[in-house]
Amino acid sequence: MNNYNNQNNNNENTESVFTKFKEWYTGIPLVTRYIMTLSFAVPILMNFGIVGTKTIALIGPAIYEKLQIWRLFTHFFVNKLSFGFLMNIFFLYQSLSTLENQQFYGRKADYVWFFVFGMLVLDLVGVVRGYFFLPQAFMFYIMYYWSQTNRNSNVSFMFGFQFKAIYFPFVLIAFGLLTGGGLDLTQLLGIGVGHIYYFLKDIWPNQYGGRQFLATPNFIKKLFPEDIEQEQPQTGPTDDGKYKWGSGHKLN
Repeated sequence: MNNYNNQNNNNENTESVFTKFKEWYTGIPLVTRYIMTLSFAVPILMNFGIVGTKTIALIGPAIYEKLQIWRLFTHFFVNKLSFGFLMNIFFLYQSLSTLENQQFYGRKADYVWFFVFGMLVLDLVGVVRGYFFLPQAFMFYIMYYWSQTNRNSNVSFMFGFQFKAIYFPFVLIAFGLLTGGGLDLTQLLGIGVGHIYYFLKDIWPNQYGGRQFLATPNFIKKLFPEDIEQEQPQTGPTDDGKYKWGSGHKLN
């Protein structure tokens, strides 16, 4: 009888954990959820040998001769499972969710277009330069735009080191150099493409009165209609001037 009760309790605990995970997962903003799912799924599938790097690498001839279109985005999610990977995932999640909850709030189509533009430009450079995988470029593309649109917010990094958000991508590069990671030129590529998007989308039309070159295509707007009925989450800076990441956790 005791064994039966223990088994029931274990089943209930398992169901409770699964329910909480499901609630947390479905509570992640839509676009962020898909990006994060791919960020986890691809490395795990690679680690178990289910997916090979050759099948998802950015290889030009395979794309335009064999029409293997998936290569245009799968190579952005190639990573090795490690502590550094978990750190990057954490930073990526905070940047993604903040952008979707603030800068792109209620504008999923614009947010999707942000990714489409960045991926296509990085794909073009990758094919020309012979880069087969660009996960760091993709991450720094996102983080750079976040840092520019939250430039005056304060970020608390490791060991309490504080700085303005505008310097965040460069702090990550410096941290990599100090910890023996070396300089990854694709990180600078991501920053460069991120600046192109930021300049054409925000600076050129808003500060110089120029034409909006990066207007979201209508077919994307139809696929992702605006949703502004929900109350906007409060994920901005805290009262003490430090940036509030996600559900209120400072980056540390």
